Amino acid sequence: MNKWIYLCLIGTAVAAALIFARTPWATGGRNLSEYRILNNCYSLLTGRYLPADSPYIALIRQKKKPAVEICQGLLDGVYLNEQGLVRAAGADDGLAQAVLRRFQLVHLSWFSRVGLTVKDEEYPTSSVVDMQAGANYWSYLLFAKDMKAKEIFSLGFVPQALRVSPVKPQWILEYNTRATTLERRTARAWTDQPFNLDDPAAPAAPARRWEPDFVPTGKLVGLMLPRHRTPAAQAREFKIPVTSFGAGVLGSQTYLMTNSNFIRGAVANGGNVMHRRYSEAVIRDFLCRDLPLLQEADVLARVRPDSAVTFQTSATCMKCHYTMDPLAAGFRNLVNSLTGMTTGHPFTSRIYRQLAQRSSEKMPLMLAKPDPAYGRAAPEGQLNYRNVDGDLVQFNFSTLDQLGRFIGDSKDFHYCVAKRYVKYFTGYDFDVRAKASEGRASKIFLALADRFYSAGTQKSLIRDILASELFLREATP
Repeated sequence: MNKWIYLCLIGTAVAAALIFARTPWATGGRNLSEYRILNNCYSLLTGRYLPADSPYIALIRQKKKPAVEICQGLLDGVYLNEQGLVRAAGADDGLAQAVLRRFQLVHLSWFSRVGLTVKDEEYPTSSVVDMQAGANYWSYLLFAKDMKAKEIFSLGFVPQALRVSPVKPQWILEYNTRATTLERRTARAWTDQPFNLDDPAAPAAPARRWEPDFVPTGKLVGLMLPRHRTPAAQAREFKIPVTSFGAGVLGSQTYLMTNSNFIRGAVANGGNVMHRRYSEAVIRDFLCRDLPLLQEADVLARVRPDSAVTFQTSATCMKCHYTMDPLAAGFRNLVNSLTGMTTGHPFTSRIYRQLAQRSSEKMPLMLAKPDPAYGRAAPEGQLNYRNVDGDLVQFNFSTLDQLGRFIGDSKDFHYCVAKRYVKYFTGYDFDVRAKASEGRASKIFLALADRFYSAGTQKSLIRDILASELFLREATP
């Protein structure tokens, strides 16, 4: 009996050692063996176990190449060819596809919302709008040639997933009359009479049959930009846009649908109806921060005791709202709509559209009294927050592209991306506002983030992480 207790204690100790090996404690432990480094990075890059007969093991055994260089070479060798298919120099296509699919899952985890807000909007919209398109951006930028992370805010087209499946889907889900039903894709037309958003009372436009591009299913084998699809062609074909309203991913249909909680037909009014949830998502997903990002002293001058909008009367509330609302002002003219009228019971999908600006007259970013004209005024906005260095930032923008360029050039954005990759590869979850005085691990993170801020490419960041002490040494309590 004592023998079994002893063996259990030994087993528990070994299990704890394996767990703590990738747990975020202070650095300073022993160097990992070359074989363990190879096994760790190979599994993190591919999502697979390292095969016992892998030629990489032979390279280490023969001392021809260290594990870090092997892993860096594997990452560097994966690329997207001219057709958008993923390939790997010196390795088979299956390994390249495994790397792409692994990072697609990692990047998808960076978005906390990957489904539509309202139940009856989910189907059949998800059959024609790729809810993983946010991850498509990150994976495309990682493996396409000569791309920097900040270009996630400047790509005019949404990267499209290339997938292979032995079966061609024939069915879609539709939510109708409070029930979800299974329908053949060809059962009904997809639209009847398109809306006239600028004048709802005007006669409907001529009916057009819509033949949408369905979201591909099956194994992910590549990503590509649909350069052949011009905005004019999309309008002529009446398809879900694959272009962005601006700022790359921020103005994409997917990001709008998954992060704005506007119901169909709702229009921003500068008071109680604003794209606040969307603003919160931008801060969370691309700056790795949670509200509030302002101090009470920053907003005291913005408090309006006589406002009809309750939260504007409190400094405590305005610490969050003075970031959310002025940012949402830049998206005021985007509305949740349908691809067509429901006359004749066709299939209809949700789609975000841009309201026409009715006047060049500017309106305040936040209104003390809601005004329905706010959504058709000039879509000017402002980003207010304290950055990673604690400095107060106030950036005015009149287009989404201006906002995207500002965020993409910021230190905050690069630190956020560095934080996410460091957490995946090492287990350390740093605050983007980490200080060098907080310990050796924080110093290493800051050095990695600063190098990435300078270089700007995701591969360079991952290479640096794999060669860092955070990855190469056992973590010790």
